[in-house]
Amino acid sequence: MRQLTEAEVDQVSGGLDWGSGGVAVLGLGFTAATFGISVPLFAAAVGGSMLYLHYVEMSHH
Repeated sequence: MRQLTEAEVDQVSGGLDWGSGGVAVLGLGFTAATFGISVPLFAAAVGGSMLYLHYVEMSHH
């Protein structure tokens, strides 16, 4: 094992912020609505919470 170089860290430090992740969770949850009503409800709870965290994070900057 070795430590990552700065270029390697920059390459993998992308990802989704809370807002983009929340929208993705909502989209996946409602796409999976064929499995019943519990999946979209769970996705709404998790995705909504992620969007709220994004709102709080942005309002404090």
